Amino acid sequence: MKSVSMVFGIVMALVAAPAFSAVIVDEQFSHMDGPLVGLTPQPGPGGAWVAHSGAGNKPVQVSAGTISLEQSGGSGEDVNTTFAAMAAGDKLYAGFDVMLPSGQTVNPDADGLYFAHFRVSTTFRGRIFVVSPSGGGDFGIALDADSSTPSVAWPSDLSFDTVYRIIVSYDFDTGDSQLWIDATLETDPSITDAAGTAGAAIDSFGLRQSSDYTGSQVIDNLMVSDTFDESVPVELMSFSVE
Repeated sequence: MKSVSMVFGIVMALVAAPAFSAVIVDEQFSHMDGPLVGLTPQPGPGGAWVAHSGAGNKPVQVSAGTISLEQSGGSGEDVNTTFAAMAAGDKLYAGFDVMLPSGQTVNPDADGLYFAHFRVSTTFRGRIFVVSPSGGGDFGIALDADSSTPSVAWPSDLSFDTVYRIIVSYDFDTGDSQLWIDATLETDPSITDAAGTAGAAIDSFGLRQSSDYTGSQVIDNLMVSDTFDESVPVELMSFSVE
């Protein structure tokens, strides 16, 4: 009877176990230094980077395992990496490390500067903005579900020369986008734009260079997945021992 009970317990555990989550893009930018577009993709999930706007203008560069987005006057190259399109019932999460070097004055116009987003063709969702500081810090971060103007800002300013982990989500069914900074759990503090448009079959994640102000963002460790946990680096994840 003991062996039968053990087998029954294993079967029930398997039945009750949730489906495995999927990492869709795992981009560590561990390429040789040089332009990101045209480099051979890394092993693992995620494809090559391509330019969807401004190809060859201020090309996004890989340097020492990171990339820099250069925001300055004139046209800049915008890039993306593609994956299988999402559909009804899907929710996507994208997490990446970002640092703004000191020596820049963040003063974008009233619309802010969006530098990262989900996309399908010319439809963008979950745009992440750099905005002017509001409380004595160096810069702010804001979010909009589907507009080029930010609708909700992170409640506190951030600091130069500090690495932050940003996670953003897009829900196909509701159109909502949500953003976390340095979170380890999905229930941690976040901001949400619930005024988005549902039904965008997102198939890529994009990075943008613009001319709203002069400065840069250094980015590393991009993860796109269908769960929050897979977008948090392992060393930052919170584990509990029963």
